[in-house]
Amino acid sequence: MSKIKFIKAEKFKDVAISLRFASQGDTNHSVRALLSIMLSDRSKNYSTKVLMNDKLDNMFGAHLSSAIFAYGHAHVIELSLSALSPKYVEEDLLNEQVAFLSDLLYNPLLNEALFKEAKINLTDIIMRAKDSLGSYVISESLRLAGKGYPLEHSRYGTLEELADVTLADVKAEYEKLIKEDVLIATVIGDCDEAQLNELFAKNFREHNDQEFKTNYLLDSDEVSKHEVIMSVPSPYFSIVYNTKVLNVGREYWALQLMSMVLGQLPNSYLFQEVREKRSLTYSIRSMVGGYDGVLIISSGVRDKSEDEAIAISLEQVARIQAGDINKTLFNSAKAMLINSMYQTNDSNRRILDLEYRKLVLNENLNTEDLIKIVNSIELAELVTVANKLELNTIYKIVKGDLNE
Repeated sequence: MSKIKFIKAEKFKDVAISLRFASQGDTNHSVRALLSIMLSDRSKNYSTKVLMNDKLDNMFGAHLSSAIFAYGHAHVIELSLSALSPKYVEEDLLNEQVAFLSDLLYNPLLNEALFKEAKINLTDIIMRAKDSLGSYVISESLRLAGKGYPLEHSRYGTLEELADVTLADVKAEYEKLIKEDVLIATVIGDCDEAQLNELFAKNFREHNDQEFKTNYLLDSDEVSKHEVIMSVPSPYFSIVYNTKVLNVGREYWALQLMSMVLGQLPNSYLFQEVREKRSLTYSIRSMVGGYDGVLIISSGVRDKSEDEAIAISLEQVARIQAGDINKTLFNSAKAMLINSMYQTNDSNRRILDLEYRKLVLNENLNTEDLIKIVNSIELAELVTVANKLELNTIYKIVKGDLNE
């Protein structure tokens, strides 16, 4: 086990260990999502829910979880375990923690019964995402905007893909994960680094630790417009821009500030113009998808007002591109972003995410470094990144009868 990033942090009571396996290229996301669920459910040595729960309870209520992430080109499975720091218990809990993760990884229970359970659980996850109109509209707009790019594919796959997956597919993906996925282990907490390295060397095999691609820039030849009629409480829309800005360096943070001025603050342009002045919506926002090079504006609106809301949203982007940025709003965006960065240090989870970002992007900047960058950004830089935006897709769901 060669790539372990340890972060000494005495203020957290838990030691959190995150194993992230990154795959690239032609992967079936539904298969990997199923594998993620099964890896954290049971193992051959802990083959029932009772045995799993007893094990976690005996580790003073340790918390085990798995997750799926999309980092641009990379599809990532995370297996994580948090347990009390060794200084709070007499048992060798760190040893147990590392050994338990090793057991889950190298002795997975990949049988038909567990596979069927995982399929039901993944179906529920995909259906819940579809049932949330806001999430559905954004995911559909990104799927269409990202045609031919990784963004086209949901991190969980689709119900259609899931229906065709077999247990043999999951077993084959597991073997591929062990042999080919890039594994990065990140650990945060108050424990001894030398002991930690020794435990990993004892319990884990060598895995692929090569650098891999994550971020990229979306490109498109023309603006794509889509209208879907659905039986919904109210219309919804999503606008996707290509940013032409990678999520590293100064420009990226200028883009984040620009997005906040556009639609992340209570006095942002989208909120003021679409909600406050015209009462077309309860909420509207913009956000940046850094690893895929996109900026998204999304909102649910009053019936028959979707076209007006879209037109006004596009005008606000043009407004920033023309240099019309309120200085007070700009300063508020800076303060909010910096405060969010400070809050990173209060959460071991957010620190783990930041550390993984640094490793995969090869950008060795800590929180203080990032805050210095944000503090130094000038208003004109927001105008510059705004003028790099390229309209990609407008997607809207219109309220109506499905038979129309």
